[in-house]
Amino acid sequence: MITSITMWLAIGERGLSSEAIALTTLGLRPTGLRASWPLDPADLRRCLLLLEKVPETREDGLLVLAEGCPKWAALVKVWDRLSETLRSEIGEALSARGSAPETYALMREALDSTTAGRDAG
Repeated sequence: MITSITMWLAIGERGLSSEAIALTTLGLRPTGLRASWPLDPADLRRCLLLLEKVPETREDGLLVLAEGCPKWAALVKVWDRLSETLRSEIGEALSARGSAPETYALMREALDSTTAGRDAG
């Protein structure tokens, strides 16, 4: 697993939220911006690409983040729906760039349902 995450860190498409998943999987506790959750479909897409490349990051990273942060928890609660919606909007392979207004609306709804501040991660 460490080799897979290291390879992803070296050449994968990264953003703050996907890095938070990777670092948490490695047993590190991201703080500040490094604990950032996905804010838009582009962030979500990078997280999904990581989960596909290194599947153990779902349990050891994503779910651990959800235990400690209301924003992550809100997104994880609807994660499968977000994934399906994004794939229907930009393509199953997640390689296409484009608009994903339905995914963004679902993300906003989930994030707005929490009252925690941005630094709650």
